Amino acid sequence: MSTHTLPDDRTYFPSRAKWAGVFIIAALLLIAVLALPTPVVLKLLIGAVFGLAVLGSALQIFLQMSWLKLTPDRLEYSHLGHKQSFSWLDVSEFQTEAMTVSFITVGDRILFSFHPPGDPSAGRTQTYLPEMYGQKPAELEHTLNAFRAQALETPKATR
Repeated sequence: MSTHTLPDDRTYFPSRAKWAGVFIIAALLLIAVLALPTPVVLKLLIGAVFGLAVLGSALQIFLQMSWLKLTPDRLEYSHLGHKQSFSWLDVSEFQTEAMTVSFITVGDRILFSFHPPGDPSAGRTQTYLPEMYGQKPAELEHTLNAFRAQALETPKATR
């Protein structure tokens, strides 16, 4: 059994600097689209996309709608208000993997798999954390695996 114990709870939030960058870029693109001589319908469609990006990033900066909470028995996260929760007993080991889009590496993501709740016979589903929550990928991977290992070491009677 491990002699090193982790704190009861940890909560991480995404980098505000990253979201501020998204806000600035989306706002500049929104202004550019509105200033260009394009058809009104196209302005509305493209403006709506960049407008939503401005709104979402502003909400994240000021309301911190995305977060990652680690507790002794659960991993919980919210990404722009969409919440997920997993028992440490239901998730696999966490791994950092490069995410590619159209053959271009766009960054690292933390991957894991889990058993869908309510159906123990179902296969595992693979997913990833939507953010790094202000952490470096290797550090976040280590922290997640440490919380998971501690939960797996805890005697069943105390769970």
